Parts: sequence; structure tokens; C-alpha cells
Amino acid sequence: MLGRLSRLRPAAAARSAARVSALRSAPRRGLASETYTEQQDKTGRPLSPHLTIYRLPMIAYSSITVRITGGIAYAYIVGVTALALFGGAGALEQAVQSLPEGGVTLPAAKFAVSWPFVYHWIGCVRHMVWDVFDVSSKSFTNSLMRTSSYGIFAATTAISLGLATLSLPKPAQKE
Repeated sequence: MLGRLSRLRPAAAARSAARVSALRSAPRRGLASETYTEQQDKTGRPLSPHLTIYRLPMIAYSSITVRITGGIAYAYIVGVTALALFGGAGALEQAVQSLPEGGVTLPAAKFAVSWPFVYHWIGCVRHMVWDVFDVSSKSFTNSLMRTSSYGIFAATTAISLGLATLSLPKPAQKE
């Protein structure tokens, strides 16, 4: 180490030698010493960026929502598959037909099912557009990204409300 130090300028060599000797004389951490987390807790500083002081941009909320709705859609698909496998061929149709007509229950259920699927689909299309077109280009501004996030929430809600009002005709009763 000292051989490398001798090639440095004298002032830099002195600083480096001081650091080396300070490191050698510093007490070693044993098992009884504090953990890194305990040391940081004593400083009283929050983690950076901390969500209590850092406001996420709308695009972050939109991106997080795409991921969450993907998980919800997956859970719906697994649930419908399980119902079809274990409940028999007509179990899903029976479950939907058993919901009361009129009132808010059926449209609310349709909205709750359609919103995650629609949001995830539109969000995936947006991400695909970002991948196909260079996001770093000058046509993609922060304002456009924020507007697209609000647009996805609005379009998803409008489409889901439309889907919630649709009804399929009931199957003909067998005599």
C-alpha cells in the first residue's frame, strides 16, 4: 500500500496515509455493536425519498394501479376458473343469475369486475405505446404523461359504467 502512496503527490500521499492509519486503528465492530438500522434510527432522519415528505406524481399512481389491477384481474380469473372446475358447468351462470335484479347490486358487481380489467388493459396499451415509441423523445412531456394518467382513470370509469349497464338476455327456460 505504501508503495502506491509514494507515487502520489506529497499532499495526497499524506492524506491517504492518514486515512489508512485511521482505518487500521479504528475499533472493529463486534457482535454487540449496533446494526445499521439502529444507527440510522438515532439520526432521526427519514428514509429518502420518504412518502411522508415526497409527493408521488400522478404517473406513479397510475403505474402502481396498473400493477394492482393486474393482480385483481388474476384473482378474478383464478376464482372463476375454480368455480367452473369445482362447481360444475353451470355454476358460474347460476351465481350470476342468482344476483337480484333491479337495485344497485348487479350493476355494482359488474362495475367491480369490469373496472380492474379495463384499467389494466388500457394501462398495458399505454405502456406498449411507450415501448414502441421512444418515451425519451421530445413528444412525451411530463404534462402529456400526467394527462394520459388522468385520461386512463376517466376512460376506465366511463367504459366500466357502460359495461355495468349492459345485460345479456336471459336464456330461454326449458319446458
